[in-house]
Amino acid sequence: MKCGVLVYQAINGYLNAGDYIQSLAALQFLHEPVEFINREHLNEYNKNAVELIMNGWFLHEPKNWPPSAKINPLFVSFHLNTKAYEILNNPDAIAYFKKYEPIGCRDQATTSFLLNNGIKAYFSGCLTLTLGEKYKSNKKNRAIYFVDPAFEIKKDFISLLKYTKALLADFKNILSVCRRLYRSINFMDLLKAAAFYQQYSQIFEPSMLVKSEYLTHDLCDKSFTSETAKFDYARALVEKYASAELVITSRIHCALPCLGFGTPAIYIDNVNSTRSSACRLDGLIQLLHTIKYNNGEFSMGSLNLNTKRIGSNDVLANKDIHIEYKDALIKKCKEFIR
Repeated sequence: MKCGVLVYQAINGYLNAGDYIQSLAALQFLHEPVEFINREHLNEYNKNAVELIMNGWFLHEPKNWPPSAKINPLFVSFHLNTKAYEILNNPDAIAYFKKYEPIGCRDQATTSFLLNNGIKAYFSGCLTLTLGEKYKSNKKNRAIYFVDPAFEIKKDFISLLKYTKALLADFKNILSVCRRLYRSINFMDLLKAAAFYQQYSQIFEPSMLVKSEYLTHDLCDKSFTSETAKFDYARALVEKYASAELVITSRIHCALPCLGFGTPAIYIDNVNSTRSSACRLDGLIQLLHTIKYNNGEFSMGSLNLNTKRIGSNDVLANKDIHIEYKDALIKKCKEFIR
């Protein structure tokens, strides 16, 4: 049977590269060429029958569930967001889940929700843990990446005054960070860079902030001419993470692949995340070294290096509790796609 892979529609003109990184994880197991199938319109699929690994975040359009009968799904690493819980108001949706149970869930919140609604489910972890099977690099360079790290820019007078003072006191370093973080220089960008620098220099050595590279998972949809180009961008990110010395991020689909690559990773956990965002983390965040971020202040969370500030010479080894989930996911996907 032909294989399908999930692709995604822009929200307010932007895409999340993390979605495409999750689809890259599925692509490792698929026979090419594959059929691109839009996550939000699975019910409309009417081409040749396909096998589809149903991993990732669901769903902006709950009314479009359940999927077409021409899709044979494998439910692993499935996240049903709180915004889509209304799916189970539809008896057809419940029947669909029960047809393909047990549902392998990416997080414990989804697992509990399905179990509480009479659907067999288990915690599978995230399929991006398996990306090391294809993309692991034996050559680590000296690159350190900050990928969309959580930080807030307060706009009250006192905060803006503090950012301005920080900018004047350490202009050279903040200018360097601004160029790397925003790829431009104007006064507002400099103030935002000063806010970032002021906050993150609490826990990272300033020299590390200055020399690091800054990446984002936010993609302008108009910048891409095809789905293939979006996959190419996601693949380039994955290859960077695979060869990095260290990655600091608030993106779980940056941090989790790093576990499979053997790339040291620190997850910056924004404790003020919305419920729809925080519900993604239970079960996954326990796999990572974390630093908690709360309104410009930090606490070390699960990371304890016995040092005041983290520098590029600090040695960090990832936890290894993800391995059992990674191995089980690989086995499940290989058995499904033959």
